[in-house]
Amino acid sequence: MARCARTVRAALAALGLLLLAAPAVSHASFAVVDSAGGLVRGKDAVFSQKTGIGAYEVAFDRDVSGCVFTATVSAPAYGLVVTSPSSGSPNAVHVETSTAVQPSGTALDLPFSLDVHCVGDGMWAAVNANGTIARRSDPAITAAGTGAVQMVFPQPVAACSEQAVGTAPRPGPLVSAGRGATQPNGIRIETKNLGAGLAAFPFQVWVQCAPDALWAVVQADGGLRRGAGASAVARLAPGVYEVAFGRDVTDCSYGATIADPGDAEFVFEPGLIAASRSATNPAAVRVETRRTPFFDPNVPPVDKPFHLALDCNPLPPPPPPPPPAPAASAGTAVAKRPLPRLRPDVRFRMRLGRRVQVLLLRVVDVPRGTRVAVSCLRRCSLRRATASSRRVVNLTALFRGRLLPPGVTIQIRVTKRGAIGRYFRYTVTSRRVIGTECAISPQTGTPTACSRT
Repeated sequence: MARCARTVRAALAALGLLLLAAPAVSHASFAVVDSAGGLVRGKDAVFSQKTGIGAYEVAFDRDVSGCVFTATVSAPAYGLVVTSPSSGSPNAVHVETSTAVQPSGTALDLPFSLDVHCVGDGMWAAVNANGTIARRSDPAITAAGTGAVQMVFPQPVAACSEQAVGTAPRPGPLVSAGRGATQPNGIRIETKNLGAGLAAFPFQVWVQCAPDALWAVVQADGGLRRGAGASAVARLAPGVYEVAFGRDVTDCSYGATIADPGDAEFVFEPGLIAASRSATNPAAVRVETRRTPFFDPNVPPVDKPFHLALDCNPLPPPPPPPPPAPAASAGTAVAKRPLPRLRPDVRFRMRLGRRVQVLLLRVVDVPRGTRVAVSCLRRCSLRRATASSRRVVNLTALFRGRLLPPGVTIQIRVTKRGAIGRYFRYTVTSRRVIGTECAISPQTGTPTACSRT
């Protein structure tokens, strides 16, 4: 364990994270990490590593030591997750995962979503086991009690959602949130031991009220109580839900907490919750809720109310609309012909690791009159470039000599007037390349009918 910790510290130092601590962020950052410690996707996340069984370090590109860190196990796995500031760097977060078996759980490697919330990103607080506040987004936030903690915020929270998680080290509590407070600005956070009894534990809570964000409050029967950006909820089976939103949410993190959906209810029996991408709908999130081993050793799915909040990378901006087609003369019938489809192919070769290097990037089978545009997101100096229309368009030179950070996204748009174009998106981590391919409608210019490659 000590050797792993030294390795992580050395890796953070190599990235300049120990020496160049920036001010705390004013927006949400996130990381989605697999059970082996690999960084699957993220926003502002630059590095992740497993330092022991059920122990991880996740580093960001700025100082996050004054923030709170909510986390959720990624379905179909299930268990407990707790977080805390890293002892090795102000830019990193320490995460521990375990089973929920009495008396104190067993360390277990689990995948998870981690969300970092700092001053300017909603209302939040980190509360110590004795009920005192360790850090908070607003001096007006107060807490009282242990085990069943009454939180009071500077504005009403009845129309919001809450995310809560225990603070490391393990064993973490079973955490649930509710409206059992005595005033409209209050919520009640309950922390229970693995025997389902109220007990004093440190925890972190974040309240999301923004109308332009993505969140949902869902009843146990699958009813959508309230939310922002959420369009529908389907209860697929006991304890299995899909929450649909009005946009693609595949490049997001998914935070979920068992919590009451109303103004006077509370969840008496704690449970386990996990969330992940929907397998069939890119605009939906799958949420699974289960009983704890204390109530049933088999940990079966069971219906539970929950709050779900998403942090996402921005969608790629759509290109300008094409010019309108000339109007047909009066009395002339115009037969609709199917639009031709461009069928280019992208060939690439990359060197992965702590820095990403593009060794080869070509677009082949490009018809004459076609426009090929490439852009690079996420801390990459290349913003947008276009190439001439040839049968083979070589984009390698645009990346020659560049060392890119893991998590960088490369987008390629291949368009031609009057034809259905192609959109390629490659998110490059330190371990793999995640590809997405879509059609581009000539009418709207937006990617549709996407699939993983």
